Amino acid sequence: MSVTFALSKGRIAEAFLKAFKATEALDTRKLIVEIGDIKMIMVKPVDVPTYVSNGVADIGVVGRDVILESGESFYELMEFPFSKCTLSIAGFDNSVDLSTPLTIATKYPRICKQYFPLSKTIYLNGSVELAPILNLSDVIFDIVETGTTLRENGLSIIEDILTINPVLIANKASYKFKQDKIQQMIQQLEKELI
Repeated sequence: MSVTFALSKGRIAEAFLKAFKATEALDTRKLIVEIGDIKMIMVKPVDVPTYVSNGVADIGVVGRDVILESGESFYELMEFPFSKCTLSIAGFDNSVDLSTPLTIATKYPRICKQYFPLSKTIYLNGSVELAPILNLSDVIFDIVETGTTLRENGLSIIEDILTINPVLIANKASYKFKQDKIQQMIQQLEKELI
């Protein structure tokens, strides 16, 4: 019985391909890589929940930020301890009162509204740091890994809101019918990655 595994392109895919001893797949632009009875599909992080919830992929790995923003339905099987980052509020003024209505630029409007329901949310898909620089927003709500981009643009973290890690998710029907195979994969991942 084969399992289809949706992987986020980039660092997450690299870690998992190494765990499955498939590092040769790192040197290709192929979107589908087969390793024994596992078919790995390489997709953008934002698409992983869609592939998994719709049953195109049985399981997938993606950051918690993408899971929370997607609103899709699936099982969360395990969280991985690597590739940690945070969803943070950042801006020019560290003394800004986050309990007051603000204008917040973000790629994560759904999550932002959960934490800041009184604020106006402006959706931007990239270069969110420009918004306060150009007076489009008071602050930004974005993923911060090292903070270098913030510092280089005169911004700083005001408050860390949520820690983000990669999470293994499963299609509900797939997990029911392929549970043994998925559990074997989890055991291999635990041995190689944790």
